[in-house]
Amino acid sequence: MHPTAFAGQMFVEPQDNNLMVEKQTGTANEKEFSRPDMLKLVQKKGTTADTVGSLQVYGTAGETITLPFQIASEEEVQEFRLNTFDSAANNSEILVDLFVAKTWQTAGVGIYQSKPMLVEELLLKDDRISLKDSYRKSANSWRDVFKPISLYVAPKLPDHNDVRTTLLPNQSKSFVARIKIADNAKPVTHTTILTGTTNGKNVLQVSIRIDVKSMQLLDPPQDFFIWYKGRLDRHCPQHYVSEELLELQMLDIFEHGFNGISIGETDTELAQKAIDIAERIGFEKIVLMPPFPELIKLKFRKAQPIVYLSDELDMHVEFAEKEKPEALIAYHQLNFTRAKTVNGAVTMASLLNHTFVKRFQNAEDIGHAPEITSLYLNRNKEYLQFIEQLKQSVTSKLFYYWQCFMEKPSLNRVLAGAYLWKSGAAGISPYCYQHMPVYPNSPFNDFDEWEPDFHESGIDRPFKDHMTTYPARNGVIPTLQWEALRDGITDFKYWFTLHHWIEKGLTSQKEEAIALAEAAQRRSDAVLSRIDLIKIAINSETEQEPYRDIAPHEYEEFRNQLRDDIQALTAVLG
Repeated sequence: MHPTAFAGQMFVEPQDNNLMVEKQTGTANEKEFSRPDMLKLVQKKGTTADTVGSLQVYGTAGETITLPFQIASEEEVQEFRLNTFDSAANNSEILVDLFVAKTWQTAGVGIYQSKPMLVEELLLKDDRISLKDSYRKSANSWRDVFKPISLYVAPKLPDHNDVRTTLLPNQSKSFVARIKIADNAKPVTHTTILTGTTNGKNVLQVSIRIDVKSMQLLDPPQDFFIWYKGRLDRHCPQHYVSEELLELQMLDIFEHGFNGISIGETDTELAQKAIDIAERIGFEKIVLMPPFPELIKLKFRKAQPIVYLSDELDMHVEFAEKEKPEALIAYHQLNFTRAKTVNGAVTMASLLNHTFVKRFQNAEDIGHAPEITSLYLNRNKEYLQFIEQLKQSVTSKLFYYWQCFMEKPSLNRVLAGAYLWKSGAAGISPYCYQHMPVYPNSPFNDFDEWEPDFHESGIDRPFKDHMTTYPARNGVIPTLQWEALRDGITDFKYWFTLHHWIEKGLTSQKEEAIALAEAAQRRSDAVLSRIDLIKIAINSETEQEPYRDIAPHEYEEFRNQLRDDIQALTAVLG
């Protein structure tokens, strides 16, 4: 039976129209249910709301699932706590982490500051905590005594694992369960109990059934790269993080499905330390950004080095003063020469417009074409629909990037998943994990300055803070759009795996396999026909959804269909 879906990307299998409170009366398998007095788990479809019984999700070994849900109360509950426990003792195969989604005011949902909007974004253990941050003066050496550095001090997160919040009467509050399935998880249905308490009394119990499928997602050749700005160098205070926090943030990025990351250290020793940490975590690609450390001294033991030649050179050349364009071009060419000193390195550059690619490919013009060219998606949607034809004439692998900090979970999911699959691009390079604002401004205030001197192509509007996640003194504050990026990357793995098996089925000698493959191909084509490469809303300041005719819950329905088709094909093909 397929799960019922509803807006908000939560998927449940309703038992009946009333939420059940679970009471232990005997063994763990003998449970008696009764209605709660005032709490209910709510599913929403359009403008209607239904009470539901249990939650069910589907996944594979090694997969992480994001499960949003809502809880409503008829009365005010000042101190509501939410936790989980496994129905099987010491179940190490399933790890569930709970968050409450904080609604707060943002400066619109685009890339520039615009009219204020209330948006669900931050995922916290307690949405009532103060996100108070500050700066402190620091002198790390005698040179800093007369001009101390202002280091950012992030808010401190509470150290409890359960979720704590206040429920207001007749208002739904959003929560998220992050469900991590271990690599060695058995293909059975695991059950976790969601438990709500107030004043020490159990007021809500709902089961979450995690159905682990006996299938394996294949690793695609595409690159999933994200820009990372954290620096170990205290003399770069805007992006400074401790070594412990840098490793924690890099691990967070890796666990969200990215296999490539950037390093911006200019000091050779610190660059090597950051490289060592990234390689230890498991990153396959590491992008080095100018101004570079001593490249020839850097050692890469596992990861492939990528040397970044230039950042949006077309924009800088267009708006440079008359004597500057030649210098900017010469710097790109010099970096290309420097890259050749790094064993096994490839090169990369970003462009706002695809028309500039021909200047890289012309040896009599700029030349020095990078192996990877990353295009700004919002200006190159039409170009990307011809990627297959362009492979004959463009020497670079083509990535695309967008500002992933926008409060648009569905956009991040589709651009990291189905859109990437349909476009045929070689990878993504969204911007960015965290790009802190300049002193004395706060990443938790969308209405102060971010980078006052930075403007796009002469557009004189202040940007919003570029925060896909938010800083914390003792960790990272995730967001709905951050979790959606991982969902998108997982979606892509489903697309890749399905089409691997479709190809095998179509070339099989088994009539049943051919029929299944043809049917799966038709369903795949039907979904992709709705993922329009051009008619996608990316930078809207008011609309969160990339497609008006695709509801948020449908992306999970797409994945469910991919999963069913993969299982059917593998059952026949072995």
